Amino acid sequence: MADFRRCILAFAVVALLFGLLPTANAQGNVNGLICTANAAVPPTLRGEGLTELVGDIVLTCQGGTPVPAGSAIPAANIQVFLNTQVTSRLLSSSLSEAILTIDEPQSPPNVAVSQVVLCTTPTTGCTSIGTGNVPANANEFKNGTNPNVYQGQVAGNSVFFVGIPIDPPGTFGSRIYRITNVRANANAVSAPGANGIPGQIIALVSASPATGGSGLTSTFSINNPQVTVGFVETSLTTSITAVGSTTALTASGIAILQCVSNRCYGNRHRHRTVELYRAVPDGIQDAYGDRFRHHTATNSWLGVQL
Repeated sequence: MADFRRCILAFAVVALLFGLLPTANAQGNVNGLICTANAAVPPTLRGEGLTELVGDIVLTCQGGTPVPAGSAIPAANIQVFLNTQVTSRLLSSSLSEAILTIDEPQSPPNVAVSQVVLCTTPTTGCTSIGTGNVPANANEFKNGTNPNVYQGQVAGNSVFFVGIPIDPPGTFGSRIYRITNVRANANAVSAPGANGIPGQIIALVSASPATGGSGLTSTFSINNPQVTVGFVETSLTTSITAVGSTTALTASGIAILQCVSNRCYGNRHRHRTVELYRAVPDGIQDAYGDRFRHHTATNSWLGVQL
């Protein structure tokens, strides 16, 4: 009897799991839209860095049926989770420098910065109007009216974008959602060990229904939702050398005596084994290409430096 009861319980669990599968899949597609997540070539990030700029995440969406012309486009929330803390600069209490763009705003025929339309209510989303299942749908977010740049909100290990309009492109090309300017704490990710394999920053992209500016909800399925957005390497190496030498000293060859102010007790100052003020600058080296970075021009969209 006990064995029979265990069998009944096992069948019930299996039935429950199979019953849940259609539900998980059912909330995926919206009008047949299918999106695939890809990452740009993952950059090499400084293992000592707390605000390392990770690679862009691009959602390329195809197929589906566009909303009728003149109709409000349904919206979804798009969220990115990292395996470390998101450290993009906060421009307000939660709004950050991380942004999501739609259909590459500065690509032809919309190449002027003045044509970029920023959603001014990123915490709730903005209303966008569809052009219908016509060729103009390809430039639906390049018409100077529909917002095509959304700021992200940072929460711990994630950044999320609220009320993003989701309108399938139909047969007129692809709809592209690019997530960029996301920074991460690379110092919390293990740098290469003895095996030399670099650490990785992994991003997981998800979409969920949202009541955006249009008041309508939507979502879509994402193929390949997990992507690598950065490799973590140790970027600085330090060494101590004797004056006039380029050979790094070992621990046994270093004798640094404690000093007070700018002078040492007695005659010890003249017998220092290592002159740190000369050794340290020469002993800091860039472990791999271009790790010492400089600020670039101010971002013309949000008024922040990248």
